[in-house]
Amino acid sequence: GRSWPYACRGGACSNCAVVVVDGDVAMPGQSILSDAQIRETNARLSCVGVPVTEEVRIVTGVGELDEFADLRLPSPMESAENEGSASD
Repeated sequence: GRSWPYACRGGACSNCAVVVVDGDVAMPGQSILSDAQIRETNARLSCVGVPVTEEVRIVTGVGELDEFADLRLPSPMESAENEGSASD
């Protein structure tokens, strides 16, 4: 019942970014997060993320933070919402 943020589905934007709090997540194929973002914030892209530990705890919604603003793409979900609320 949750709506998960996404746009590219291929590791080329930050809409699906999460912060790993416990455990680890590999990101084969990601091309957008800098080494500093990965190392300093422990950010990962959930669309290409693969858990590499038995348990993983994450914080969602971090793609909306200012440090990821230049990496976001318009979400297909936002487009659908805007079309539904447009008036003539």
